[in-house]
Amino acid sequence: MTQKVLFVIFEINEPVHFYRTAINRGDIGMIHCGISLSDGRNGHTMVVEGYAQIIVNNTTFNTAMVSDGWDNGVYYLNLDTSQYSDLKGTVFKL
Repeated sequence: MTQKVLFVIFEINEPVHFYRTAINRGDIGMIHCGISLSDGRNGHTMVVEGYAQIIVNNTTFNTAMVSDGWDNGVYYLNLDTSQYSDLKGTVFKL
């Protein structure tokens, strides 16, 4: 029987590197992020399916391809923004 190991990283300083490394290893990643609004913190946890670099008008955005479980399809979450009040990650090492 093979044991599965769970790694939990509470604060991510380099989210692009964190998720690229996890996905390239074949691991499963989750992202937990929050933003501060006038009525308090709002946040969400999503599964990271992959990553993409998107270029628009000579501006590069590093994104995580996420699925939130509420809708079908993939969303592209900008990892370069500083608007998160908190950003945490979990990797399930397979």
